[in-house]
Amino acid sequence: AIEIENMIRLLIALGKVLANIHRGKESAAKYNAAISIIQSAPASKDLEDRTFIFPCFSGLFVSLKFGDIQDDDSCTYEKNLVKKFVDQAKLNGDPIHYSRALAMQGETYGRL
Repeated sequence: AIEIENMIRLLIALGKVLANIHRGKESAAKYNAAISIIQSAPASKDLEDRTFIFPCFSGLFVSLKFGDIQDDDSCTYEKNLVKKFVDQAKLNGDPIHYSRALAMQGETYGRL
């Protein structure tokens, strides 16, 4: 599981650097890749602490707000993103992170 975590941390670091130099689309691609890994890699089920993935969700929501990610009229991408955030926060088991994810879900659905 440590290899998965390290790969994801590297993608997150790249995403942050790219965002800082205003390359939002490339940043979003790194964050999306990190989320895909944690969702699909069999070893990710062994991760006890998933908090390292949460910056991806924050970064992707910022990318959405700045228009670096195109969404359809139904906001399908944003709805799926918030669902993934809630799922990961729930798996992590910390009520603080889970509450934050649920709050973001409420804000998203309330706005849409």
